[in-house]
Amino acid sequence: MRLNVLSGLLISMYAVSGASWADADPIEVIVVKGQVAKQTRVDSDSVATPNYAVPTSDLADLLKSIPGANVNANGPVSKIAQYRGLYGDKIATSVDGLSLAGAGPNAMDAPLSYGSQLTTESIEMTRGIAPVSSGIDTIGGSLKVNTIGPEIEHNFSHLLGQYSANGNQSQLGALTNIGWKSQALLLHVEQNKGNSEVEDGAGREIVPSVYDKQQFGIKYLNQITQNHQITLSYQGVNTGDSASPALPMDIDFIDTDRVKAAGESEFDWGQMNWHIGWQNARHGMSNSLLRPVKSPMMARYNRADSTGIDAAIAFELEQWQFGLDYQQSIHDSLITNPNNPMMVVDNFKDVESQVISAYGQWHEDFGANTLKLGVRGKQYNFDAGDVSHSMAMMNPNIKYLMDKFNAQDKSTSQFGVDLVAQWLYKQSDTVNWRASVARKQSSPSYQQRYLWVPMQATGGLADGRTYIGDVDLDLETAYQTDFGFDYLGDKLTISPRVFWQKIDGYVQGVPLTDMKAKMVAKMMGDDDPLMFANTDAKLYGMDMDASYDLHENWRLTMNATYTRGERTDTDDNLYRVAPLSGQVALNWQQNAWRSQLVLRGAAKQDKISNIQKEQTSAGYGVVDILTAYENDNWLLKAGISNLLDKEYADHLGGINRVMGQEIAQGERLPGYGRQIWASVLISW
Repeated sequence: MRLNVLSGLLISMYAVSGASWADADPIEVIVVKGQVAKQTRVDSDSVATPNYAVPTSDLADLLKSIPGANVNANGPVSKIAQYRGLYGDKIATSVDGLSLAGAGPNAMDAPLSYGSQLTTESIEMTRGIAPVSSGIDTIGGSLKVNTIGPEIEHNFSHLLGQYSANGNQSQLGALTNIGWKSQALLLHVEQNKGNSEVEDGAGREIVPSVYDKQQFGIKYLNQITQNHQITLSYQGVNTGDSASPALPMDIDFIDTDRVKAAGESEFDWGQMNWHIGWQNARHGMSNSLLRPVKSPMMARYNRADSTGIDAAIAFELEQWQFGLDYQQSIHDSLITNPNNPMMVVDNFKDVESQVISAYGQWHEDFGANTLKLGVRGKQYNFDAGDVSHSMAMMNPNIKYLMDKFNAQDKSTSQFGVDLVAQWLYKQSDTVNWRASVARKQSSPSYQQRYLWVPMQATGGLADGRTYIGDVDLDLETAYQTDFGFDYLGDKLTISPRVFWQKIDGYVQGVPLTDMKAKMVAKMMGDDDPLMFANTDAKLYGMDMDASYDLHENWRLTMNATYTRGERTDTDDNLYRVAPLSGQVALNWQQNAWRSQLVLRGAAKQDKISNIQKEQTSAGYGVVDILTAYENDNWLLKAGISNLLDKEYADHLGGINRVMGQEIAQGERLPGYGRQIWASVLISW
């Protein structure tokens, strides 16, 4: 295996791209992968990128290279994918083919946190409207982390080491593949650590900002016959003391085991793929582990556990695709006070979510036109157990909420349907026109349904508000359109898109009306609690990537994204939507040497959610540089991120929840200051 198969994660962070349309398809897949090398035309609509990177604590940072994508950062290893203003469970995210819910009720272990930089071969995101075949709930898009698999015909090994001075951050990893006869074995181990606090551009420490994470795994491949193979795999992820300053608690530990069996078969009539995966995750978090607490009686510890199953089978028959999917998860979350053993609260108890889904997809060429149609049906089932609270006997308002929740029917069953139509017109060898329309539905999260007492366990919203859930929430229903064109000239490539969607039943916080619940929230320090409810919303905007060859060795690249999110049932904006943002990069390559000079930035964001008391943010621009040398056995790279040591704050970076530090409580968390870093990857 060549060294540059890995470098999508070792070199990619910010990228813009050109595409190939020789075999154009109405479904566009952006692939963040590959080397720092000059762009070349690639198959289908995947995008190969010249890449810029800094050593990063989480795979999610690579999303910033994708037009329309961004990251809600709640901590160095707690980052949530955002695409065109939607985030979290609204984006169908799979890692190594599995879509499994994490343990954390506040998404400290968001899906991309289970990806490994060393083993990830590429990140794929469907640009625009995702087809029905790409996932169950794709109202916000589809995101896939593809990992390196065992190879029978080649033996290879990789060693990785990288270091960043700001925060004393390091990564070490090793991977080896052994193939024999019709079998192969792949083993890997990786450690990521942030050993000290990071400084912003003003020299202030971001407290806390440390992290500690290890991953290890094994994959076994058996090529049973020429047309049939099976793969068995295990992945273990162990996260230790790690910061999440935008959330009310930090990570004490997250210990997760994932097991997967998958098969691929070819028949005379087509192909069949299947998998079944299982996960068990244990999670502890604390508000007094890495940050100060006002008094011992205010200390809280949350133990959360989850198990999950993900199974699927898919068939491909010429123009047709069919598939069945099944996902199930069970969640428990218990809150205690380590200084008061009498204090015990069931945050979530025996919460079970289950979805069974089937889809069909068809495509056909009509001269210069290609049409793709798809339909997916989804049966959702939810339920939860009875809860308890140690203060119920002393506080009648808490007892009222507990009894009310326990008395109601907590089971719910809903049916959803997705419809997608995608069209491509190849006007010429250099110009394509694309259009897509869809009607999609998705289910509210288990937090939005079963949060029974005012708390901030909201799936990573990080708005500092306390919420109550609603068991009877309706499905969200989106009506989506996407339109654009692709131009690929000898020197210039450009690919703009405009999009619009209306979402009926959009789940959003609204003012809490239950007076007894409001009194409980006030006791916890929130005078304006919210409750999850179905509202109406719309999102619209544009994104674009482009490149221009200045010279044989020089290329200018650019991407930009703008998204506007509004409530349509009231005069307000949607929460935590990225402002106009993007980057421009000057790329140079000669033989094995490559360099980049990148200007990345964002405009101010003053279109904010008033109901969630969201803060405005100022615009900024930051300069980064990279130099790399690569051959078949070595990849050496070094650079400086935020070269001018500028003080700035990303709108999606969250609000500081930690008191008594240089960065005030309630201030938007700043971006990292100057980072001088270096990395080496050895392959043989």
